Amino acid sequence: MLLYRLKVSVSNPRDAFLNDLQDILECFIVKPKSFIILGDFNIHWDVEADRERMKLLDMAEAFQLVQHVKLLLGNCIHYLLLICFHNALMPMEYGMFGLTRSVQILLLYRLKVSVSNPRDHRAVHFSINAAKPHPPRKKITFRKLRNVVQVALKRDLREAVTTISINPSDEFDAEARLVRYDTTLRQLLDCHAPLIEAFVVQKPRAPWYTEVIAEAKRSRRRLEKQWKRTGLTVQHEMFKRQKSFVTTLISQTRSKFYCNKMK
Repeated sequence: MLLYRLKVSVSNPRDAFLNDLQDILECFIVKPKSFIILGDFNIHWDVEADRERMKLLDMAEAFQLVQHVKLLLGNCIHYLLLICFHNALMPMEYGMFGLTRSVQILLLYRLKVSVSNPRDHRAVHFSINAAKPHPPRKKITFRKLRNVVQVALKRDLREAVTTISINPSDEFDAEARLVRYDTTLRQLLDCHAPLIEAFVVQKPRAPWYTEVIAEAKRSRRRLEKQWKRTGLTVQHEMFKRQKSFVTTLISQTRSKFYCNKMK
């Protein structure tokens, strides 16, 4: 989360920023997951009697935060970066705000502050040891029906139907014959196309992905198969036009989605 403190004004009282920050930390501190907060705080850290400095110190102590980055801007030291996280070990060269509870992994490393920028701006560079979570996996079962030898299946079906028809034990029991018919067909299917178990990754769909895009991609795939099957130039041109259309459609839909998000 990125924070920036606006200048004090009638619509933005002096205590509003710290009060909002406290509310945010109260929400985040109860969550077991790690979190990172970056921001320009514009607090005069060199004035020990400053009321905002004292309030921020009390807040840091209450939430078990540790200062990690502070830079001299003009005659005042201002907070430029705030980082809070759980279950982490951090390098202490520059210090930021960080929640240091049980030490398990190095979450933040290679931290440095650039000095090549103008005096009132600095770039803070760091790396975060935060791997992307693995998507959930789902167990599925399927049959390879295309690999079935139809001649052998037809022969076994004729034999099975004959066996069912001539069995006198359930001649007048329709339900029993139906069960035997279903069981026999299932056994034949298991013999010619046995069930196969596999795990598939359930990837979350992008929020901007629509059914229009899905249909356009299916059409592209159909045209590609037709071109590879026939080898005709006209099919190749149709496939290339559809491919270009899908690329443009995805780009426009994604841009429109995020533009609306930012409004």
